[in-house]
Amino acid sequence: YDVRTATLPSAALQLMQNHSPQLVISDIQMPEMDGYQFYARVRENSAWHNIPFIFLSGKQETKFLRQSYASGADMFLPKTVAVDDLCAAIKARLQRAKEMQSAADAQLEKTKKELLRIFSHELRTPLSHIHGFLAFLEDGAAPDPHILGPMRSGVDRLAALIDDLLLVFELENQDLAQVLD
Repeated sequence: YDVRTATLPSAALQLMQNHSPQLVISDIQMPEMDGYQFYARVRENSAWHNIPFIFLSGKQETKFLRQSYASGADMFLPKTVAVDDLCAAIKARLQRAKEMQSAADAQLEKTKKELLRIFSHELRTPLSHIHGFLAFLEDGAAPDPHILGPMRSGVDRLAALIDDLLLVFELENQDLAQVLD
């Protein structure tokens, strides 16, 4: 593992800005802020929401264990934990995070494919109407309000779909920009 350490929570947060970790291990009792406050600050950053978080503390009373899990931490270990047990906990949390990311990626890919299928159909439907009405007009038919109305409706529908697509791409790029920040 590439381990990075900080002696103060503020230094850890700064370090995380430059090197987003795959896992965080924190004490509960620290200067500046306690571990629960540090945990809350970590979770304020949307890019760090899914990072596994382990409390490793000398505070072994049950109330600290409960508060750790109530805060949302993934695990609470006492400082007397054996190195092998700590390594096993780290490995298990990293594996679980990897599995969750794979599941999220698969769901995102499935959603993108479904959206592509829907948008493909939704874009083609008004185009086929417009194409048919234009062919009718090209054959010399006089412009009829019964023909122009559906053409206008098709054009409006296409414009709305394009706006929706652009919004989806804009939101996706904003999410990507937030992750990169």
